[in-house]
Amino acid sequence: MSKFFLILVTVFFLFGCGTETGTGYTGGPTGEAAVTLKNAAFSTSFSAIHLNRFFSVVNPITNFKFCIRKVKFENESGTEIQKNGVSNLEMEIGLIDVSNGAAKTWGNPTLPVGFTMSRMKVVVEKDEDLCGIPDAIQFNAYGSQDNVEMVWDFDPAVAVSASDVLLLSMSTLADALQDAETAGDLTDETLRTYVQQTINSGSEQ
Repeated sequence: MSKFFLILVTVFFLFGCGTETGTGYTGGPTGEAAVTLKNAAFSTSFSAIHLNRFFSVVNPITNFKFCIRKVKFENESGTEIQKNGVSNLEMEIGLIDVSNGAAKTWGNPTLPVGFTMSRMKVVVEKDEDLCGIPDAIQFNAYGSQDNVEMVWDFDPAVAVSASDVLLLSMSTLADALQDAETAGDLTDETLRTYVQQTINSGSEQ
């Protein structure tokens, strides 16, 4: 057997199976682990920050709900996790109700071990059968039926490992929506815009 043939066999076993492993993930992860998605508690009433911005009363948050259909995870280069050629993880978490501002577990997605996550995108869609509300997202008296992405940046990035808890801050978005409502700028039509343009922060708990 020639040296050239042995080299070819070695290359085939090392690289010939492609970039997907038995887990179905692109990029060659060696395993996967379940992580926990959870929002951090936040204030639903007005704060000192609001008092500095406005001289009018800020309405408290009494209704804050959204319907999650898909979740996307990206590394620091903006590359999304792909499983079996699909980047959106069809989690169908369903209705998330954070109206009381309490910490809440959203679900337990399975991710490739060692994936360095820098950004998470949650796809919010109207699905009354799944979530029981007529909108994709609701905030106080306002509701939008349009699909929208909610974004969380992780800085520093998180290297996925077993039993990780990914803590998602809601304060930035809640403050932005309260500010818009107080200023008279929040409507059913503009709700999606404020959600889409707000970058939230996430961390490993």
